[in-house]
Parts: sequence; structure tokens; C-alpha cells
Amino acid sequence: MKLKILLAICFYLISFGLLFTTNPQNLPLIILILPFISLFSALFFTAEVVITQLLPKNSRVMARKKSMSGLVAAFPVICLLLLSIGQFSIRDLVTILLLFVLLWFYLTRLSRA
Repeated sequence: MKLKILLAICFYLISFGLLFTTNPQNLPLIILILPFISLFSALFFTAEVVITQLLPKNSRVMARKKSMSGLVAAFPVICLLLLSIGQFSIRDLVTILLLFVLLWFYLTRLSRA
């Protein structure tokens, strides 16, 4: 548990450090992708810790903890990616939100089976 919290903090620091200290016009493509990967990792570990703390240990949803954490982490990262390339609108937000709600519903139903 402590390792996941420490990893999340490290990934947050890496993400914000890259986002606030670099100029995207002067960087190669791989460096432009690193903040998004780092932010996803930080959000993933944070969501995993929160899900572990909120749900009872014998819950069937705990079996899908990694899938749920990935879903929670992917939503803001996808929105941020679309925003960074100038392709984010209210219609995109509603579409992505609907997709993630359906995936969340599917994962919770899958864990009950």
C-alpha cells in the first residue's frame, strides 16, 4: 500500500515537472507522450489505493480492481489528450463519459457473475 502511494507521488511529480518545465515545440515526440503516461500511472495507483480502502476486502469488485482503476485513470488522460490537440468539445466529453459509464457498468456486472 505504501509503495503504491509513493509511486503515485513520484509519477505526479514527474508529470507536473514535465508539463511545467518544458516547451512542447522544442521536444521530440517521445518526450511529449511521457507526461500523459506518467499522469495515467499516477492516477491508476491513486485509484487503486482508493478502491482498496473504500470497498470491503471480500467484495467481488475487488477482483476487478485493476480494471476499475485503469478506467478511472484513463478518463481524465483521454480528455487531457483531446484538449491538448484542440479536439475537445462538449460533444466529445458526453461521448467519452457515456462510453466510460457503459464500461463501468459492464465491469461491475462482470464482477457479479
